[in-house]
Amino acid sequence: TLADWAKQAGGWDTLINKSSTTWRQLPPTRKTPGSDAEWQLLLKEYPQLIRRPIVVTDDGVVTQGFSDNAFKLRFARALSEQPK
Repeated sequence: TLADWAKQAGGWDTLINKSSTTWRQLPPTRKTPGSDAEWQLLLKEYPQLIRRPIVVTDDGVVTQGFSDNAFKLRFARALSEQPK
């Protein structure tokens, strides 16, 4: 769920792509939700605000945003365990 993703990401602010055009065009009052429910409502209305990609692996760990090095580290074990 969005709340679980936000918790693993380190909070709602970390889950949001604040450099997006959508975020910059929001009125200031929409940029400061006061509760989890308000954040969820904002993201349901503007799903493009979520920093992508979001990858949830079988172990339940959430990886969000793309960094070549972070993905290499995160998935190195899975790649090394693939049958040859």
